[in-house]
Amino acid sequence: MEAALLSGALKPASDKLVSLIASEFASIIGVTKDLAELQGLFGDITNWLSAVGVEATDSGSSPNWLKQLKAVTDDFDDLLYRLEAEKHKADVNSKNHVMANWCCTKPKSALSRTKMAHEINEIKRRFAKIVKQRSDFNAIASSTFATHHVQPTRKTRGELSILANTTDVLGRDEVKYNIVSKLVETDTQERISIVSIAGLGGSGKTTLAKYICQDSKIKNHFEAVFWVHVSQEFEVEKLLGKLFESVSNEKSELHNLQHKIKTISEKLSKCKFLLVLDDVWNKEKYEWEQFEQHLNNGAPESKILLTTRDTKVAEVVKSAEILHLPFLSDDDGWILFQRSSGWAEEGLDPEFIEVGKEIVKKCAGVPIAIKSLAGNLHGKRDLKEWLSLRDSNLLTNSDIKRRVFESLWLSYFLLSDDLKQCFLLCSIFPKGYYMEKAHLISQWITHGFVSSGNGSRQLEDIGSDYFDSLLKVSFLQDLYEHKVTGIVTCKMHDLVHELTRQILKDEITVIPTNSTNNHNQICRYLFVASSTEKVERKLVIKLRALFVMGGSFATDKPIKKGYCVRSVILEDIWRNFVPLSVSKFKYLGYLRISNSSFQELPEAITDCLNLKALHVIDCYRFAMLPDSIGKLRKLRTLELSRVGGLKSLPQSIGDCHGLESLHLIECSNFKKIPDSFCQNENLRLIIIVDCRSLLHLPSGSFQKLRNLETINLSGCDSLEDLPDSFACDELHSLKLCNLTKLTVLSESITSLGNLKHLDLKGCRGLVELPAGIENLKKLVVLNLGDCVRLVELPAGIVCLKRLVVLNLEGCDELRGLPAGLGELTRLETLGLFVAGDSSEHARISELGSLDRLSGKLKICIRFLKDPDDAEKANLKQKNNIRQLDLSFEKMELEMAVLNFLEPPSGIERLSIWSYKGSHLPRWLTEKRHLSNLDHKFEQTVDPPHFPHLTALSLGHHPNVKHLTGLVELPSLERLSLDGFDTLESINIGPFPSLTELSIRSMPHSLELTTATRATLVDSDGLPKMQCCFPRLSALDIFDCPKLNLNPCFPASLKSLSLSNGIVWPVHPLGDKSESPSCSNNNGVSPCSTLLNKLDISLIRVPSCTSGWEFLQHLGALESLKIWYCMEQLPESMRTLTTLQVQRLEITNCSGLCVLPGWLGELRSLQDLKISNCVNLRVLSEGWLGELGSLQKLEISYCPSLWELPEGIQHLTSLHELRIYFCDALHQLPEFGSGELRSLDLYGLPCLSRLPESMRSLTSLQELHITECGVLELPEGLGELPSLRRLMIQKLPLLTSLPVSLDLINLEFLNISYCEAFDQLPDQLGKLRSLQTLFIWRLPLLTCLPESIGQLCALRTLDISDCRGLTSLPSSIQRLTGLQNLCMTGNPVLAKRYKQGAGKDWHLISHIPDVEINEVVSF
Repeated sequence: MEAALLSGALKPASDKLVSLIASEFASIIGVTKDLAELQGLFGDITNWLSAVGVEATDSGSSPNWLKQLKAVTDDFDDLLYRLEAEKHKADVNSKNHVMANWCCTKPKSALSRTKMAHEINEIKRRFAKIVKQRSDFNAIASSTFATHHVQPTRKTRGELSILANTTDVLGRDEVKYNIVSKLVETDTQERISIVSIAGLGGSGKTTLAKYICQDSKIKNHFEAVFWVHVSQEFEVEKLLGKLFESVSNEKSELHNLQHKIKTISEKLSKCKFLLVLDDVWNKEKYEWEQFEQHLNNGAPESKILLTTRDTKVAEVVKSAEILHLPFLSDDDGWILFQRSSGWAEEGLDPEFIEVGKEIVKKCAGVPIAIKSLAGNLHGKRDLKEWLSLRDSNLLTNSDIKRRVFESLWLSYFLLSDDLKQCFLLCSIFPKGYYMEKAHLISQWITHGFVSSGNGSRQLEDIGSDYFDSLLKVSFLQDLYEHKVTGIVTCKMHDLVHELTRQILKDEITVIPTNSTNNHNQICRYLFVASSTEKVERKLVIKLRALFVMGGSFATDKPIKKGYCVRSVILEDIWRNFVPLSVSKFKYLGYLRISNSSFQELPEAITDCLNLKALHVIDCYRFAMLPDSIGKLRKLRTLELSRVGGLKSLPQSIGDCHGLESLHLIECSNFKKIPDSFCQNENLRLIIIVDCRSLLHLPSGSFQKLRNLETINLSGCDSLEDLPDSFACDELHSLKLCNLTKLTVLSESITSLGNLKHLDLKGCRGLVELPAGIENLKKLVVLNLGDCVRLVELPAGIVCLKRLVVLNLEGCDELRGLPAGLGELTRLETLGLFVAGDSSEHARISELGSLDRLSGKLKICIRFLKDPDDAEKANLKQKNNIRQLDLSFEKMELEMAVLNFLEPPSGIERLSIWSYKGSHLPRWLTEKRHLSNLDHKFEQTVDPPHFPHLTALSLGHHPNVKHLTGLVELPSLERLSLDGFDTLESINIGPFPSLTELSIRSMPHSLELTTATRATLVDSDGLPKMQCCFPRLSALDIFDCPKLNLNPCFPASLKSLSLSNGIVWPVHPLGDKSESPSCSNNNGVSPCSTLLNKLDISLIRVPSCTSGWEFLQHLGALESLKIWYCMEQLPESMRTLTTLQVQRLEITNCSGLCVLPGWLGELRSLQDLKISNCVNLRVLSEGWLGELGSLQKLEISYCPSLWELPEGIQHLTSLHELRIYFCDALHQLPEFGSGELRSLDLYGLPCLSRLPESMRSLTSLQELHITECGVLELPEGLGELPSLRRLMIQKLPLLTSLPVSLDLINLEFLNISYCEAFDQLPDQLGKLRSLQTLFIWRLPLLTCLPESIGQLCALRTLDISDCRGLTSLPSSIQRLTGLQNLCMTGNPVLAKRYKQGAGKDWHLISHIPDVEINEVVSF
């Protein structure tokens, strides 16, 4: 193993040697000869290692001399790294570019070079001693064969994406079907059912789980899918944090545990979810039960899909089903091998096929092993390399688990030396961590792993090749590119991650996991996770990479400046300042800080003259870079993303002459780039995105920036103009998306002869393009999407023969496209074609030559003289178009034109709007029969015209009277019909996959046929009925007052929305004797027995006493929403009381003055919401208390409501009570003892008192009182034993809290915007569970009680805009657990507690995160 490690370590050292030997610096300090001798030794060792090859890995434990050689090589690499840094320092400081002058006049420099020369000689001595010990060195070198390594290769144009497509998962269809069936089957048990996938590491469990989540049955059955990567850590709190991030898309670190638990509960209780727990190891039943209790309030039929390597884990969690993942068959393994290696069987000679299949067999059907080994043969045509891989002794182990791991080890050995080091650096990240590609490459460059040799390629481009090479061998996977930002992320398979840790052994330390008792340990990589303990200094002495995630970082002894730490990552650190120890890493090359609350970088950081990359990300308080940042002459990359306080860059930024990439992303207050910025002539990338306060670019000329390749100013929507001159000869990409104030482009843009990508999407103010655009001969992408004010395009645009993308989607004001557009034969994306009415406009026939068009295309036909032009467009043959929208505007011969615009058979989404013809086109209605059919096969027809069509929208067809006879659409899932003014009947289908149907704006008498008579008969000889929509689950009917169903609703219907129409009788039309044939067995019923959700609004009924009887047939109805009912609820709605309705919402019903008493008969009702009923004065007395199952009650925006009935105290199951903006409500009823857990009172100005009976709410956990007229709080409020969260806001008359505060479980307290509030009680110190205390805008508050020092659990204290406070109690220094202190809006406190200078700073100096500001920060 050390042999492979050694070969990887030698490469970067050798690269450094080459450049140093030739340097003036080496000559001056007198080490050129010594370095040359070492280069010779390195060459001998490298040749030997290359010759020994894989044999070195087969010999068991490595000999001691190899370990010694590895140690001295690492030390030498550190020395060379320091030499390079000192050389750069000499280059910068030498006068008149004569380095000898500087070296001779600086005493420290002379001392330093003497010391380095001595170190080099010592390294030479150590090397010589080790080599001398090896008497058989030369013999070995001359007798062994060379091993072929995987070299990093450049990505070539047309290469397939490395991103795995889970729809192509091999050999898993049967397993997937079984698991999906288990997940979607009806489950009556109360406990959430768990389905587990068990299998060997690397067998594809995670990939299969992703494959399952993409299945349409899963998407239709579950309302939400959440994913949590568990891995070996199963700490309940950490796991809840991961689950919180999955359900909320928020950072877990920003919230306390109680908030996370509450959010999880709310999110899960609102939907039927599938939770995927990936890679679970924990076998402790108790810990699992602790976690599981937070999942039990999910909607019925929610499920958990769990993946694990150990069947015992699946048994511990009481899985309802455990499916053991089988190994791939040899055939499937061979297919996977071909895909991963890039070879197809047709292109291989028989001997290659034979060897390849033998390699597959050795992989034992485990996907990770097959992909990894196959990736090593990517592009290899030498049979010896295939044979060498097949015959490796590492693939002979009889234990499959061990053989899989050794196949990964073999793949590692076959990596080139460059890639070995890049790969091992990834070990510093925890399992499941998503690594950003650009950050990873930047670290590789910093560590010296990426070398350009003598070539001229950029290091970042070479690093990108390395990244792709690691993807090919599956050492990196799960590639994901963000659609908006373009940021690429990936992660490691857990087995691969374990390989990195095993290879490095003692060279990597994980705290708090690893023990550091090994005195011989040489730590090169250190990962500190959520630790507040000090790190032993010995771990830092030879450290190269440090990653701190959570907690803080400090060493037990002071750090010396000579340490060779190259990269530092600080993520989620708890302090509000960068640890000073970081700035002592003199040779630091890479620094990334994210999700931290510090406000500035220390000036000392600019003494790290070797710094090449600086990233500050998601640090919302960060406000400034050091003024002396110009000292960082080697800085290549500067990234400031989502730093809220940053307003400008220092003037000295112009001195960062090595700067190549600048990234400013979502810096909301960033306003100015200094003029000196244009002095950075090496800049290649300027990325300034979503900096909405940026008004101008530097006035300095961009002409100096001749190396610029990319400019991205997207989302800087305050920018009104661009520099007059763009003389950036190398500029390839210019992105100006969403610059809404930009009206014209500078003519200078047309001089950018190398420009390939011009993106103007969302420039809504842009009225024209520059006339000389035809000069951009190399332009490949021109994105004009959503440039809504563009009326014409320049005629010269048709000269851009290289265009692949001309996106015009959303440019709906275009009058036409330039004639000659058909000459752009490379076009793949167009987005919009407008057939204009001018001779200068392109005719629709020009589409005929654009054979490569793909994706989405909208055709707007404003003028068409000859229908034959539509036929020449040849849409039917454009097989890559997936979505087609056809729109007509005031023209004749529409039917003939539309008949010629037949979409390709692979179309997935189709829309036809504003069509004036009386019949739909023949390609949408004709069912063509096959010719030359055998007479035996009656009714045999063509395969479906559009077998992949999933969505069809037909809108504003005023002359179509009958919609009938549509072609077979077996995949159609969504159908929208809108604005058929004269339509009389709809008789379409059957559509076996249709789940959503919308029918809107049909004023004419209309019959919707939902079932037809089939030719078959049932056992009684009666004709069976065939349902037209057997899977329809959602039906939306809007503004169709004369719609009738024939015969009835489909039985599959689950959700029905009726608006602005009439409620029709339940019975089928025609002879009622036919209704029995409309049975569930045939797919239809008088009213769907599955319907569980009904929304009705603006409904007219035949009379006030009837019309709603149909509700009694909705036996499965659970949710009912009534909107815009202008009268009292009719008595006929009482039929609801026969159902098991669980949720009722009554909204915007202005005719309601009082709720009917029959609502009290809804015994199953759990959730009642009454909103925006402006004339509702009272709730009926007596019935409310009868709702024994009611758990949630919300009453909002009912300004006439005077009081609530006393019956509320009898709602023993009520958990949540919310009353919002009921202006006239003057009192609350007395509360009884019950299960109320959350009470929210908001916007009740007439409510002057709260009932004293609140003391009986012993289960209450949350109480929010906001914008109420309350004068004082009842004393009983201070005695609520379960209360965890109390918010008191905007109570202008409140002066204090209750005197007694026995709230033993209170964790969160917020008192804010209470103008009369003048004191906090001494009893505040009794809140021993309090974790968060907010005190905002209490102008009369003059002091805090001394007892605040007793709040031992307090973690966050926020005091904002309390100008009466002049000091904090001295007891605050006893709050040793306090992590965050914020004091804003008080100049007196800001001065008194100023960091390091304030009179009482010492009282709060122990707090990690302190924010003090004279102005209010919220």
